[in-house]
Amino acid sequence: MKVRLMMTCREATQLCSDQHERTLTRRERWMLRVHLFLCHKCRKFAAQLAMMRDALQRVANLQADSSPAKLSPERREAMKHELRKLV
Repeated sequence: MKVRLMMTCREATQLCSDQHERTLTRRERWMLRVHLFLCHKCRKFAAQLAMMRDALQRVANLQADSSPAKLSPERREAMKHELRKLV
């Protein structure tokens, strides 16, 4: 039986994505760490993925914390009037 010590970049990027949806096995975590240690492109991908995930989480938190802005009827009419002048 042949044991692979290195995974491909495609496998590594898939595991980078998978780790946010499920718990990786001990072997998967180890192989991913080794690959990320050796491959700067996959390290960059993993960092970008984490950055996007964090940014999306911050946006979701902001949306959950804020209530929708409501304009008074007077202010709404004033804005409509100003917009009509532009057209």
